[in-house]
Amino acid sequence: GALGDTVLTEASMILYDKSWNTVYESSSLFSHMPGNDADTLITLDFAADVPPGQYILAVQIDDPQTGEMGAQRMGVQIEDYADSVLSLSDIAFASRIVEDSTAQRGGLRVTHHPWRRYFSTDPVVIYYEIYGLRDDAFGQTHYQMDYRITPLDGGSLSARVLRGVGRPLGLDQSESLTISYERTGEDSDEGSYIEIDVSGSAPGPYEVMVTITDSVTGQTVSKRQTFTIDRAEGRKVGASTVSKL
Repeated sequence: GALGDTVLTEASMILYDKSWNTVYESSSLFSHMPGNDADTLITLDFAADVPPGQYILAVQIDDPQTGEMGAQRMGVQIEDYADSVLSLSDIAFASRIVEDSTAQRGGLRVTHHPWRRYFSTDPVVIYYEIYGLRDDAFGQTHYQMDYRITPLDGGSLSARVLRGVGRPLGLDQSESLTISYERTGEDSDEGSYIEIDVSGSAPGPYEVMVTITDSVTGQTVSKRQTFTIDRAEGRKVGASTVSKL
């Protein structure tokens, strides 16, 4: 479509088991306006109740204007999120998070950033979900969130927290950056995030590890993920999301 025109795109998602049997299928028609180039980011979400295990996720995009089609597929591991057992989702990266009580995702409106690459002038935003928190005798949950960010190529990390969910407990920075928060709540499942200014850090790959400790039960769970800081030149901005299947 020409600049300013509304374009319709059909997006389909199919989840297969290891034998290529269809487990779940969803398709939607999206309307969007192309920008100054032909690249457009569309975020797709679907919720499916499937047993834990290995799956194959296929995504297909159809352009009704030209009849052309593009498709990708990837392996997906669905974990066993058992009730009453402390669990942690995969770590998702965002370009922006707004606290909004009307949002479905725990009161957070998340603009996701699937490339996991940030310019040094942009804050790194980390989002994740916690499942299976236990409450105390008064019906409240108590847990601690620890973040450890480590350079993977020996580069220097300089960071400060811009925003976080919870009460800050401390920050320690040597070869890696460790940030601790404490939080209370009323739900067994919670969404949480932290936003970090990395403008003084060297370009290169980094690893973030999130550790959750349930202060009521003493249970602990951790997840880790990598991201990259680029120099602030030749910028091309975009955004996306992740959700528990």
